Amino acid sequence: MKKKKKFIDVILGKEGEFSLQERIYNSLFFISALLLVVFFITDILQESDFKIYIASLTGSIFFVSLYFLSRKLKIYKPLIHLFNFIIVVAFVYLWYYGGGLNGVALIIMVPMLGVIPVFVSGFNRIFGVAFLTAISITLLIIEIHNPDFVQFTEHKQIFLIDKFVTALLISFSILGVVFLILHGYNKEHQKVVELNKSKDKLLSIIAHDLKNPVGTLNKLTNLLLERHDKFDSNRRAAIISSMVESTEGTYNLLENLLMWARSESGNIELKKEDIKVKELIENSVLLLKESANQKKLKINLDVEEDLSIYADRNMLDTIIRNLISNSIKFSEENQEILVFAIQSIDEVEITVKDYGIGMSKSFQENLFSKEKTTSTRGTNEESGTGFGLKLCKEFARLNDGKISVNSKEGVGTEITVYIPKMS
Repeated sequence: MKKKKKFIDVILGKEGEFSLQERIYNSLFFISALLLVVFFITDILQESDFKIYIASLTGSIFFVSLYFLSRKLKIYKPLIHLFNFIIVVAFVYLWYYGGGLNGVALIIMVPMLGVIPVFVSGFNRIFGVAFLTAISITLLIIEIHNPDFVQFTEHKQIFLIDKFVTALLISFSILGVVFLILHGYNKEHQKVVELNKSKDKLLSIIAHDLKNPVGTLNKLTNLLLERHDKFDSNRRAAIISSMVESTEGTYNLLENLLMWARSESGNIELKKEDIKVKELIENSVLLLKESANQKKLKINLDVEEDLSIYADRNMLDTIIRNLISNSIKFSEENQEILVFAIQSIDEVEITVKDYGIGMSKSFQENLFSKEKTTSTRGTNEESGTGFGLKLCKEFARLNDGKISVNSKEGVGTEITVYIPKMS
């Protein structure tokens, strides 16, 4: 199945790089080029008339050129108008040299009238249908009143082969276009379903996980405002410390929510650059230092100074920050968190290891599932949303990397991110 999909992507272009309409254009140009190449080969084998031989050769070169320009250079609008014009010319030509409407011209008329108007809109579509219908009726009237005007081949076998090959390839081309349209529709429908799920999940998180820290911060602020003069310095410091913790948690949650929403909607932009791994990790540790200090956790780094990777800085920063934050969240007081990075043949492995509460096998199975939300509270009852690691996996994928999890209940968790080295 993967090979089949790769073959289609090679012919029509990848879905991420080409729109559905552009892939349909590529399919039309490719099938037309294939059709003319087959005609050219059959003309050689059947020793056809020299004029037909030259026409099929010229057509083959022309449509191969159209396909190259659309697939490689992404030129579409002028090409589709040129394509429509050539189809009409080919229809009239094959009508004259291929036995009139009794030959391959009648087969070509079906997609000509049914497909060409699809690629224009408004008045041009109405005019196109009327114009093509008028040409077909005109040729029919000429042939009825002057049956000897068109040229017939003397070999019935050649005549039948031409009609069969034409009908077969045109059927495949129509089938291909219909398949692309249905595939595109199903994919867009699935996106809408996923976006609705994401929206519902986002609202649920805002209603539950965001409401709690904001509510706590509001209570602490009011308490400090109303009774600050009655508290001693230690009590005030404790309240302010709780406020800082609540603010940091809310900020991190909002930041993750924003990144996750952008990722789910497909609006996130990838900007790769060469990044010093140690510098990036140190910045993340610095941001989370206060959270680690509150649990008396020690974060140890083991990263070479010159170790670099080629990735999106914001995405990688989000990955590392989430992994370290999770280790802090699920570690007991006075424990250690290790962050180290090693370089393999073609990638860099960044690992965050803790000796916290760990995860069960069943919990790990649903860790990256989009359908199921996996969330649990930390050792100090810290709340979570259940999508932090999903976001890490998606960002790793966008950077041509991957993520692996090794965890055991009561022992700890080790998560490794694999990212390609410098370009």
